[in-house]
Amino acid sequence: MTNDLIKILADAELAWYIQKASALRSIPRKVGGNNFRHVLYSFNIMLDYEIFDVIALKAAIIHDVLEDVPNFVSDKEILNIDEDGKKVLELVRALTFHKDKETKSEYLTRLLEENNPQCLKIKICDRIANLIEINTDIYSEAKIEKKLMETEDYILPMAEKIKNQEMVREIKDLISSRREFIRIRKTEKT
Repeated sequence: MTNDLIKILADAELAWYIQKASALRSIPRKVGGNNFRHVLYSFNIMLDYEIFDVIALKAAIIHDVLEDVPNFVSDKEILNIDEDGKKVLELVRALTFHKDKETKSEYLTRLLEENNPQCLKIKICDRIANLIEINTDIYSEAKIEKKLMETEDYILPMAEKIKNQEMVREIKDLISSRREFIRIRKTEKT
């Protein structure tokens, strides 16, 4: 990481966003842990891919808060955090999955069609984290395969759209290795 990038992160004022995301500790994950750890893991994947867009990083930290703990933080609070509040809120709203208004495929299609590079990067990193955390002891083969097909149909095209070949490669590798886990599991059952 270069000194310029270190300065960008040092100046990003992420503490308030992390504090708000800590509400996700109350949301357990089936694979263990909680959703707070998951969003920070997704954030770390963004850093690993050298995504230093401060607005995207802030939105990545809190995007699940509005979905999973909707009354914990208001739009007004986000708007008043710092000078980035308005842009962060717009990005979080664009990323929000409205379970009562759209199916998962409609949501992912919407993200693809809107073609907001910030949204796409956050969603891709979030899915990479999900695929790394997926556990064949907890999820059925059918559920895992559904997630993998969804990744092939929507997330992989997102990575191709933003022209990040490293993400494309990692997603393909994760899909392949998860399918191999399923194959091994089926073999062990017989």
